[in-house]
Amino acid sequence: MKLCDKIRSITPDDVSDGIIRGIDDVINRCNCNVIHNVYIASPPSQYPLMTKLQQILHNRHNVTMHYGKHLHDYILHNFGQCSWLRQNFNDILSTIEMQLCINSKVFYRATASSWSNNVVMLRQRQLFDRPFLSLIKNL
Repeated sequence: MKLCDKIRSITPDDVSDGIIRGIDDVINRCNCNVIHNVYIASPPSQYPLMTKLQQILHNRHNVTMHYGKHLHDYILHNFGQCSWLRQNFNDILSTIEMQLCINSKVFYRATASSWSNNVVMLRQRQLFDRPFLSLIKNL
């Protein structure tokens, strides 16, 4: 099977399993406590997938997943009255997500993403900076 076909066949279950493998890797390599919270930066077009993934991680692994929809709702609830916000909303959301990833302890990136590359360049070198696809089995 070609790589493109393998990537297209990745399911929310596969992504969930990859996230859990990543969490286990972090715990094992740094003698950390259990990790119960993750944030996934994703474009709004991926929110339906993120909703499925959030349910899988919560129900099967007791992991709370946050993503852009939560940040979106928070910003609108707390700053929705700011007139300049609406015309710049996507840029602001992306910049906040980028800053969350820059400051995180662990960052798994999309290899071909310029957004991810910018995060990696702005982070201090971390032990757990690697492509997320390396955590998906059979790829």
